Amino acid sequence: MTKNRSMRIAVLVLALALITCCFVGTTFAKYTSSATGTSAATVAKWSVTANGTDVAKADTFTFNIIDYVNDDAAATTNADDANVVDELLAPGTGGAFAFALVNNSEVTATVTLTLSDADTNNNSIDIPVVYSADGNTWGDIASISKSVELAAGANETVNVYWKWCIDADEDDAPASQTDVNDTALGVLAADAANEEDRPTVTVTAVINAVQKD
Repeated sequence: MTKNRSMRIAVLVLALALITCCFVGTTFAKYTSSATGTSAATVAKWSVTANGTDVAKADTFTFNIIDYVNDDAAATTNADDANVVDELLAPGTGGAFAFALVNNSEVTATVTLTLSDADTNNNSIDIPVVYSADGNTWGDIASISKSVELAAGANETVNVYWKWCIDADEDDAPASQTDVNDTALGVLAADAANEEDRPTVTVTAVINAVQKD
């Protein structure tokens, strides 16, 4: 009797062990999913040109100060350009120089123009050229600072006017201008050994382009 009971218990234990092994070695069925996503974005272009030069790639650009505007009434007063050899300054001459600004970027840019001038080879006699941002109000070049906002792909040309008054008594003539000084500048030019030694005014323009916030 005892032997039969022991046999039954052994068989039961063996059966339970086999059942347990089946559960341990089997993976239960369940829902499974997997996904991968990607996204890419390219950088917007940054390119602003001044008179055809990309200011992001070059430290300098060119413009022509002696660009006479004989038919522009706003540019000059008592203009006498036709009676002066081309590319030279003299009392009565005037004109404008231009800055063609183009925003080739893919962002809006704020472009600021700052100007300054300096006289050289003139024996400390000031060359009495005055400047204007609109052709109406004249003064020192340092007073001219232009800022324009250009949307992506937009362009704008900024003109700066200049003149040398024919008469020191003109309303726009600088206080330093006198007929005596004007004449002295002309004599210094005549006495110069070469053109590079003549009284000269040099205009420096700085273009700053900044992405609009």
